[in-house]
Amino acid sequence: MKHIHVRARAAGLIRQAMLAPLLAVAVVSLAAAQEPLTLDNYGRRVHGVAFSPDGKQLATAAPIPGILVWNVATAKIVKVLPLTTSRCAYAVSYSPDGKLLVAGLDRAMNVWQTDDWKEVWTLGQMPVTAEATSGVVHKLVFSTNGDRMVNGFTESTKTGGRVVGVRVWDVENRKEYPSVSQPNQGNVVALTLAPDDNTAVTGDGEGKIIVWDLKEQKKKLDWAAHKPTTREYCLNDMAFSPNGKVLATVGMTPTVAFWDPTNGKQLSTLPTNIKVVRCVRYSPNGKLLAVGGDSNELELWDLASGKLKATLKGHTDKVLCVAFSRDGKRLATGSWDATAKLWDVEKCLTERK
Repeated sequence: MKHIHVRARAAGLIRQAMLAPLLAVAVVSLAAAQEPLTLDNYGRRVHGVAFSPDGKQLATAAPIPGILVWNVATAKIVKVLPLTTSRCAYAVSYSPDGKLLVAGLDRAMNVWQTDDWKEVWTLGQMPVTAEATSGVVHKLVFSTNGDRMVNGFTESTKTGGRVVGVRVWDVENRKEYPSVSQPNQGNVVALTLAPDDNTAVTGDGEGKIIVWDLKEQKKKLDWAAHKPTTREYCLNDMAFSPNGKVLATVGMTPTVAFWDPTNGKQLSTLPTNIKVVRCVRYSPNGKLLAVGGDSNELELWDLASGKLKATLKGHTDKVLCVAFSRDGKRLATGSWDATAKLWDVEKCLTERK
């Protein structure tokens, strides 16, 4: 399997004068590359990956240098976007029209326009509630038509408690709609938005799932999806099926759980070969499920048959994030080993059994 092995390099705060070596990386053809293209980030793990809508670019989020934007065809760095309000990026996403790129940070979000990479918006400054002392922007996603942006958040309060919720932003007018939140024990670690754009779901580190009605600005229901453990968070990631009828969640076990988001009832489970599953995504056509985690591998499962179709090997540490291109032909993974990889899905299905 031919793939591109990407590593981001930098140490300390990135200044403009330090970016030239990164931007001068040699061009390597994705189809012809025999060796991975590696950019060393001194062990800085990749928290998030996102394809542009046309599939020509891949953005990666990491603590330092921040957001790296890659040309998928050439594996060349298009742009390095230093973070202006934080030293760590936890998530990254393109708007559906590809005109904006947003990064979720410690306490805010940076937004750039992609035609000239000018930072046009810094938003999401915590706290939301008056009693809060600090907060974190965890995950973010655009609505289907791109008119709204949604992020999950956790705030610490003066009394030692926590508040979790969802913030919704008017992209065109650059203003915030009223947020929805409630007191909660666990931190928000996962977020997904249903295809109807009015239902957001958050998952916390204690294993609780909360379904939020964004139109009515209230919580619809919640349930305990994963049992608390003594190891890190017990819920790691979640994803809606393309038709919005099924919610897939993963935690500190090898199992994927499938839920009915309208009532919180478990529909089925899928046992994988991954020790601890960290990330999960449906393919755009809903036929494949990609799961990755502590086995340093990514598995592709056929949902109709429930059979494992491919195991993608190459990372040397935990796979933390995964994303499909809009056409489903490419797959990107980010890892604790400070690398991102680009995969050809068709070749994975035929060559990496």
